[in-house]
Amino acid sequence: MSGKEAAKFFSLIGLLMVLAPALAPNIGALIVSYIGWPTIFIFLGGYAVLVIILLKTVVFKGEQKRQQLEKITVWQRYKSVISNHEAMRFLLIASLAFSILMLFITHSSFIYQQHFGVGPQLFAILFSANVVLMLVFNLANRWLLNQFTPEKILIWGLTL
Repeated sequence: MSGKEAAKFFSLIGLLMVLAPALAPNIGALIVSYIGWPTIFIFLGGYAVLVIILLKTVVFKGEQKRQQLEKITVWQRYKSVISNHEAMRFLLIASLAFSILMLFITHSSFIYQQHFGVGPQLFAILFSANVVLMLVFNLANRWLLNQFTPEKILIWGLTL
């Protein structure tokens, strides 16, 4: 997989990571309001089983056959990635961006509601607006990768 293809793939993963925080509170609110809070645990258990089934049947389908053909250990794969300085630069920045996303998700309610005095309804709108903007930037990144190198887009993003 080339650098641009990998960048597009990670953009796709980023899209999914942005959708989860946007959808999870809404799904949870629906479950709580219509069925009751204990049902959330049943929903999460069912969701976990579904994810395991999808991983086994879709994501890792044929993985064992491929691994037997390649005979490459996990440690060799890690060494390959860690020795690639260009990949490590992108992984470091992606890790920092993910950390910022987790900080935002964790503290946005307090900042909006306590510090700025925003009510719960307006907070939901503002939080959703942030998620939509993250989606827009993620889609823009995928489009920009067709026009420019990942390094150039990274420099623009960090500058912005």
